[in-house]
Amino acid sequence: MPKKRLTEEACNRMKPTAGKQIEYLDAVLPGLMLRVSYGGAKTFVAIYYVNHRTKTFKLGRYHPDGADEFPDPESGEEWPRDLTLTGARDAARKFFAKPSAFLSPKSHSLAKASFKVVAQAYLERHAAGFRSKSELERCLKKYVYPALGEKPFRGIKRSEVITLRSDIAENHGARMADTVFGIVRGVMRWFEAEGDDDDYVCPIKARKQKAAPKSRRKRILTPDEIKLVWRAADQLGPYGSLVKLLLLTAQRRDKVVTMRWADIEEDVWTIPSEEREKGNAGKLRLPPLAMAVLEGIPKIAECSYVFAGRYGDKPLNSFSQGAEEIRKLLPATMPRWTLHDLRRTARTLMTDLRIDDRIAEQVLGHAIEGVEGVYNLSLYFEQKAEALARVAGYIQLLVEPAPANVVALAARKARVAEAASAQ
Repeated sequence: MPKKRLTEEACNRMKPTAGKQIEYLDAVLPGLMLRVSYGGAKTFVAIYYVNHRTKTFKLGRYHPDGADEFPDPESGEEWPRDLTLTGARDAARKFFAKPSAFLSPKSHSLAKASFKVVAQAYLERHAAGFRSKSELERCLKKYVYPALGEKPFRGIKRSEVITLRSDIAENHGARMADTVFGIVRGVMRWFEAEGDDDDYVCPIKARKQKAAPKSRRKRILTPDEIKLVWRAADQLGPYGSLVKLLLLTAQRRDKVVTMRWADIEEDVWTIPSEEREKGNAGKLRLPPLAMAVLEGIPKIAECSYVFAGRYGDKPLNSFSQGAEEIRKLLPATMPRWTLHDLRRTARTLMTDLRIDDRIAEQVLGHAIEGVEGVYNLSLYFEQKAEALARVAGYIQLLVEPAPANVVALAARKARVAEAASAQ
């Protein structure tokens, strides 16, 4: 690699080479190198040796208005990310004087950074000019930060990202899962290439198989399975209540989980709408069975959510433990099912109960397509209430069978009606 007497002016004027990374050794301070990536990033690097092997440590990015001095690495001060040539030489001298002070994770400011901190840096430094920046930020806030935002960035494993993708696919669709997976991978690959932690390696090295299934899921719970799941949910506290409400309301998991006590007035639940949302069920009158489930959920002080998270005013965001517990209470032979399958089951029940398809789709919050969607602005409030009441009535008969004399009377009426129709 070329050796060059670096100057502030030379550093400022250096241009990237298409498809190639160029490295310049500083002739003034041996061991200091300026790396110019093909994307235009200029990074100061210290070269050192461990067991006769060459290693590098990123000191910071070049910027003409960066820091001219580097703090004592053991002082606890935050290290500047942008350095002038003078600042880089100062940092390199301190590094060569005591490498361990730089290589110790305790002294490295970014070694303890959370995923959210790194992602914010990615948005500001890499994606600032992207037209999709606002969408990237929205996806991170909605799908990634609740699960990974506060976790140490360096400690996040590939398995955690894969689990997150599977969770999003289950509740928001495979396409969104793949989009978010790509964003997380992009943040990690950017930090590996441009971050100031030389030892970091992106845990996702190649593009993995997409989460999108070859065919749509068709799993619904049978009447017998509904009874089994309901009885198991009785033993699981808030998670069990979540399972029941998903079945009774036919809403997506994130809508039910983010339900606030303030959203419920008497027996009407107002579902907040979100930007870019294609459809929303709006106001739903909850049937008595659903209200009974809600009344059994304890209110947590200082938390506005019905399904409270562990800390502060945040909703529940961990479901794997509850899913494992409910499966242990069910027969081992019962086919695998997901929370989203409860929504599909409720929609299928509406058809079985001869509820008009248009009303059933409105309960699910699906937007009316085409010209009709432009001119038909009805809220279908009463019709949706009746649909949910009929679904709840059916479920209640499954899980709380009527007394034997009532069943016998119903059977007798059915036989009379059948005989009358045959004449």
